Amino acid sequence: MHKRCAVTGHRDIPIEIIGYVTNRLREEVSLAISEGYTVFSSGMANGADIIFAEIVIEFKKNSPKIKLEAFIPYREHLNSKEIAFKRAMQHCDNVYVVQEEYSVGCYMFRNKRLVRNSDLLIAVYSGKEKSGTGATLRYAGELNRAVRLIEIPH
Repeated sequence: MHKRCAVTGHRDIPIEIIGYVTNRLREEVSLAISEGYTVFSSGMANGADIIFAEIVIEFKKNSPKIKLEAFIPYREHLNSKEIAFKRAMQHCDNVYVVQEEYSVGCYMFRNKRLVRNSDLLIAVYSGKEKSGTGATLRYAGELNRAVRLIEIPH
């Protein structure tokens, strides 16, 4: 049985703290690997999700046991023109499309599926209660998932 780690986090990370967030995510992924986590899941949104995916890709180069999974909210999202998204998707071992069509709640449905399919959730979080990251953290709490916070200013 694989130990699974997922990420949640804000898309709008201020440029002045991207280096900090990247370093902290790298530390958390490294720690998770040392604890036996081998499957890493990302919603592949801009910001924390893509940074996390890029870090996992770095670790995959040195360890064939490390796997990267993408949880995509709706099928059309696969056609994103974002360069970082396209590059990260090329390195995914599994891609899950949560629903066929866009709907108002599709991003939260994606986040809930990420949480249900993980043992550990790493969260890049500013403390904003009314945010997708805040709602995802609350859901992880409801399911008693382990959570590691990387706090950022808002």
